[in-house]
Amino acid sequence: KNKARMDGIIDQVECHICSTNLTYLNSQRRQQHVNQCIDKEDATRQEETEHQRQIEVARTSVLNCPMCGKKFKVQS
Repeated sequence: KNKARMDGIIDQVECHICSTNLTYLNSQRRQQHVNQCIDKEDATRQEETEHQRQIEVARTSVLNCPMCGKKFKVQS
């Protein structure tokens, strides 16, 4: 349960990841919410890392000429 301060006001509890108000959730629901936020953040980070890897592969790959099949010279 939420603990009321001496003045009768309930302290607000927020998710450290997304800042959603978790005050009225029990501790189990709060933990579930935070775990879901962490999982989403990890998935987003992995997607960004994979996207950057694909960009680097595309940037450094050597293409063949569609007319003669010879590899183009690549400048860095």
